[in-house]
Amino acid sequence: MAASHARAEVFRQLDRIAGRMVVLQPVGREIAAESLAACVESAAELHRWMPWENRTIDDVITFVDRAIAACNDGSQLQMTIHERSSGRLLGHIGAQSFDPFTPRCELGYWIRTSAAGRGHATDAVAACLGFLRDAARIVRVNAYAAVTNLASQRVLVKCGFREEGLLERGELCHGVWHDLKLFGALLD
Repeated sequence: MAASHARAEVFRQLDRIAGRMVVLQPVGREIAAESLAACVESAAELHRWMPWENRTIDDVITFVDRAIAACNDGSQLQMTIHERSSGRLLGHIGAQSFDPFTPRCELGYWIRTSAAGRGHATDAVAACLGFLRDAARIVRVNAYAAVTNLASQRVLVKCGFREEGLLERGELCHGVWHDLKLFGALLD
């Protein structure tokens, strides 16, 4: 319980995390319209890999409100990814599934279609890992990528993750089962 209270305090004090190309900021209602635009632009890719859908402004506001509550109790940290040079919202990154006894969590992220393949995801993951290590005192981070999602796997490997296993039928996305590769990174 003490770890989640300390983590919640760290999360509440977070203003931004700067990477080389991106800036990460805790989600807030002010990003709802821009986040929806990124989701709509990237609907085909998101639908393929993510079990959730944000199709309306109400969907995004519900996500944001839940993310703020989870941040306040230390159970999740959901952030937006912005291009450093323009401020444009590029996607989201989040840390969740914090273990109550061991300093570890899971990481997930997505980048809008028009910004994919330019290193933004790699920079966002690296910046987030630095924050989790230095401020939240996390030692291990797990991440999952569908076996066929090679781009996401490349991001994880570039950021120091190692492939550690396979979860058959690890995620159900809109009626389609995906086998998932488990990746792990030690942050020491």
